[in-house]
Amino acid sequence: MIDKLLIISLSALGSISLLFVSDHFQHIDFGIYYLYTKSLFNDFDFNLANQIVVENNHYLDRFVVTQSKFDANYHPFGLSVFYAPFYLVGELGSYFLKTDFTERFMGLGTIFYSLSTFAVLYKTYSIKFSSRTVLIALLVAFFSTPWFFYTAIESGNSNIIALFLSSLFFAQLAGGTRNYFFVGSILSIMFLTKVETIFYIIPVLGLLIKKPYDLKKVIIPVLGIFSIFLFLWGRYLRFGELFLDYGGITYDYFVLKDILFTPVHGYLFTSPIYIFVITFIL
Repeated sequence: MIDKLLIISLSALGSISLLFVSDHFQHIDFGIYYLYTKSLFNDFDFNLANQIVVENNHYLDRFVVTQSKFDANYHPFGLSVFYAPFYLVGELGSYFLKTDFTERFMGLGTIFYSLSTFAVLYKTYSIKFSSRTVLIALLVAFFSTPWFFYTAIESGNSNIIALFLSSLFFAQLAGGTRNYFFVGSILSIMFLTKVETIFYIIPVLGLLIKKPYDLKKVIIPVLGIFSIFLFLWGRYLRFGELFLDYGGITYDYFVLKDILFTPVHGYLFTSPIYIFVITFIL
């Protein structure tokens, strides 16, 4: 059954986002995710040192390379898989129309994943609450948190993909029947695209110890541990060490303070609504 409220909302949010979408996907961290996606097709080594030189990235006058000659950055490259289709369409459009559409199409990809998140959350929670209540809550969240900002204005980021995967993750946890393999897979993919999602292990632990006990649940920690192994193995192969000690980023770097409190992109600073939500939960 077609939900008119959802269709109208998605159409309105998509139209608003298109008004702000940029021609450039290189805002966040010097275009790190654009370069990762480009590397996926150009050489498949995810070493951005050569991409930075070819792009003549105007943000970087110089950059640090590790002992293995890799660009020293701590961002996971799993995100490139999600943007690969949009990169390919953009490259094809650029080739035939003789105009560079690649980065714009990747920005459209961010809008696609953002609206998909909206739809998944709407469908998930409309089962327990009225459609209008869920819609109002999602619209408030879309414009009162960085959700819209990362969707249309600073689209070259990992937050929207993490939000999309999170919506699938919590849709499974909220459902009556759960596919534990799917839960474990989503948890693993999230970690390989945005490391901070490791905190989702908290609701997973709650699921594991919740009765009734089921051996099928074991697949969740197995896949989670496997993803952590892949992450560390990939870092060692690329950088020659597990903890990247370049550019001021070390294993004891306290990123949580930066994520939560800094005026640049601290969640509690840019989205004070979280303070009320956390207070309500406590």
